[in-house]
Amino acid sequence: MKQNAIRKYVVISLLLCFGFARDAVSQPKATVEKVVGNIYKITCTDQSSANVVALVGDDGTLLVDAGYVSTKDTLFSVLKTLGNKSLRFVINTHAHGDHVGGNLLLGNVATIIAHKNTQ
Repeated sequence: MKQNAIRKYVVISLLLCFGFARDAVSQPKATVEKVVGNIYKITCTDQSSANVVALVGDDGTLLVDAGYVSTKDTLFSVLKTLGNKSLRFVINTHAHGDHVGGNLLLGNVATIIAHKNTQ
């Protein structure tokens, strides 16, 4: 009987710890700066920052760089506020992680334009 009470206490304690740890992990944040017309600079900040440029047109959105994998959801949330146009193209400027990290996920919804050595 005493062992069951101890087990329940341990399980509840672990669940509470995992819940607090999950809440302590911050969600990526984004700031949006209008450059000119329908061109926006989006800075997604997780453990570090990634700058993405969005051109939002009538026939869809073009991104310059893909940001990190961890900032994809934040990036899509921002894009919805900028007109909710479908993501059509991503242009990678070079192969650093903050420029191509999101390619794996964004490539499912957009055409990626990059040098063949950019992964």
